[in-house]
Amino acid sequence: MSSTGSSPPGLSLWIGPPSSSPLATRLQAIVDKYANELGTPKVILESGVTLDAAETARRLRDVASRTGPLKLQLTDIVVKDMYFQCVMAKVEESDSLMKLNRECVDILLPEQDRREPYWPHLSLVYGNLSADMKARVQKELRALGRWDGGGVVGAVVEVASIDIWKTEGAPELWTMEGSVALK
Repeated sequence: MSSTGSSPPGLSLWIGPPSSSPLATRLQAIVDKYANELGTPKVILESGVTLDAAETARRLRDVASRTGPLKLQLTDIVVKDMYFQCVMAKVEESDSLMKLNRECVDILLPEQDRREPYWPHLSLVYGNLSADMKARVQKELRALGRWDGGGVVGAVVEVASIDIWKTEGAPELWTMEGSVALK
């Protein structure tokens, strides 16, 4: 799949399961099956951060020290008509996740750069897929069933860090710039 999605300048904050976890392995198999440009399945905590990576990490350390590891529940498979929000697993809006997002926004984004309310999701497929293809992928992923039956829905994502990514341009150009542990 050639890239037609390009992200605006800045940094993004990602959270997700450790790459060695069974959930990460299962999610990566989904990403690989649909040959998309996602790379690593993740939950976007925030994007559009214009500070440099070192300053972003410095500001995040205080929030991370008060937050502690998170457990996020995947509740459904959903689709949208957006390149970077094509096929996703919806993430339960827990108090701890929503609070973490608000605190990150407050310390990293100027008032004028803040966007619509946070909608937590775990990206599974990027792309400009037809409505029929998205519906097919959604149906296939829902048919896998719940986590204990081989699917994704109902899985708990254990998050131990916030990863800082430079997400300028096409996904294949994105690079991880740092990580801050949740304590």
